[in-house]
Amino acid sequence: MTDEAADKKTKNGDALGAAAVVHDVNQMLAVITGRAGLLLKRAEDAELARHLEAILLASGDAATMLRRLGTGTGAAAEMMPPAGSRLKDVGEQARLLVWPADGGNFQWKNLLENEAAAAVSPQVLREVLSNLLLNALGAMPAGGEVVLSQQESGDDRILVRVADNGPGLPAGDPEQVFVAGVSSSGEKGRGLGLAGCRQLLKRAGGRLSAESNQGSGAVFILDLPRGNSAALDRKNSETPSLPRRVLVVDDEAGVREMLGDVLAELGCEVQACRDGRQTLAEYKPGSAEVALIDLNLPGLSGLELATRLRVGDPCLSIVMVTGWEQDDSLAAADSSVVDQKASKPMELTTLRDILNQGQRLHQERRAGGPSS
Repeated sequence: MTDEAADKKTKNGDALGAAAVVHDVNQMLAVITGRAGLLLKRAEDAELARHLEAILLASGDAATMLRRLGTGTGAAAEMMPPAGSRLKDVGEQARLLVWPADGGNFQWKNLLENEAAAAVSPQVLREVLSNLLLNALGAMPAGGEVVLSQQESGDDRILVRVADNGPGLPAGDPEQVFVAGVSSSGEKGRGLGLAGCRQLLKRAGGRLSAESNQGSGAVFILDLPRGNSAALDRKNSETPSLPRRVLVVDDEAGVREMLGDVLAELGCEVQACRDGRQTLAEYKPGSAEVALIDLNLPGLSGLELATRLRVGDPCLSIVMVTGWEQDDSLAAADSSVVDQKASKPMELTTLRDILNQGQRLHQERRAGGPSS
């Protein structure tokens, strides 16, 4: 074997190993997200609910970062809801993730308008804002103030200002903070957070810049594509129609049991199977409206199982779920077999949306016949 071939084999092995780690971490995050979402749904104590919300936000954002590692380009487009994100809410979520629990000597002002929305995914905005807040807190060890405000920038753009009253940015050229190796205080440092945030926001259609705060403190400006606040309102007001019976097929016991508990909490009857062989032996066509099938099942793959289920149950709405971030077989899956694709972990709201779409599709097929 030549040195070049050996190097290629090593790199392929490293990539496969990294993908396997991403998969395993996603499996654990799926359990954490599902269980925490279930507890949050049941929580009556406001303080407990706040902690659970932080766990869910951190878990979901960690999964997005893993997805970015898997694809190399980020998941901004595929993760963005059609209506975008409500800026004031995302600002509060970022604060929940990084702000001192006791508040310390810090003051927080969120002056963003309730209706302000950006066409950027909440995960991307939270990551950027969390980094900016951490930089501000780090620059003001004795305490200080952070203010979120907005400016209008034409019909299709909106500006978000993140300002603090700390020591400020490098004199003469605030943009130095976006150079790797420079920290927000101008001292030598890694400088990776802000540089990465700028690139991440750029891929999502936004821009990140910096300026001095009139001689005192720092200001970071997020220039964002405007979102649709009216569409957000409509989505939030919708009452989802959920299936009465759901088939779950997953070889990971922890994921399978978590989904069973979460779906039961949503009012669904659940048939859970560990693999394709058990499913084909026990599932009766017509006994479920929606199926959540893991892509990488032992023996019979998830796609092979879905193909067989479709033949016997043409009205069944099939959702293919995976913890792998790059899978050519899923990308090329026949749309006549797979109706929806989902990545682990799924937040409760995402799962509810998937079930809602699946139920609607099942009803349409029942009303129009198997060929619809």
